[in-house]
Amino acid sequence: MQKKVTFTNGDVYEGETESFGERVDLPHGRGKMTYANGNVYEGETHHGKPHGKGKRAWPDGFVKEGEWKNGEFTGNEQITGNK
Repeated sequence: MQKKVTFTNGDVYEGETESFGERVDLPHGRGKMTYANGNVYEGETHHGKPHGKGKRAWPDGFVKEGEWKNGEFTGNEQITGNK
């Protein structure tokens, strides 16, 4: 189901969601998460975390694009910018 969800920490997610027990409207599927700190993740999610193919961009222009697993960048990547 496509939804826009605003979390209490200020993060905003737009995309597919799923509910797991008491955890309602978790990012699950394809979508875009705009973090309160200005970072943006676009791609696949699983149980609320980046998982699968996706791209994360920081406000300073640094970008990681490739495979993610349980919220961690795993490689097969293209990294641009300096961090």
